[in-house]
Amino acid sequence: MIKLTTDRLKVWRNVNENGNVSWSYSISTKKQDGTYDYMSKRIRFMKDKEPNDSCDIMINNSFLSFYEVDGNKYDYLMVLDYDIINGNDSITTDEVTLTDDDLPF
Repeated sequence: MIKLTTDRLKVWRNVNENGNVSWSYSISTKKQDGTYDYMSKRIRFMKDKEPNDSCDIMINNSFLSFYEVDGNKYDYLMVLDYDIINGNDSITTDEVTLTDDDLPF
């Protein structure tokens, strides 16, 4: 099992035409030509412990998992514990923040 924590993660609340709620976050990578590629990933929260709307969160405890539907496997990040971060709140960390200038391309 891989346990994950974050300093800040933007989560998006999605509601389909049937009213079912799902959650996602996105990751990006910088390509050699300087443009970015983005990908949305699924995220799940403990029952009755999900945020009310899209927001920034700090994940305290989570793990990667997957489920299968009709032979297709889908991965997701299962969040067990998190804190909501309001708009301009910041979190101090001892980690180094990288900029585009730090990347090799």
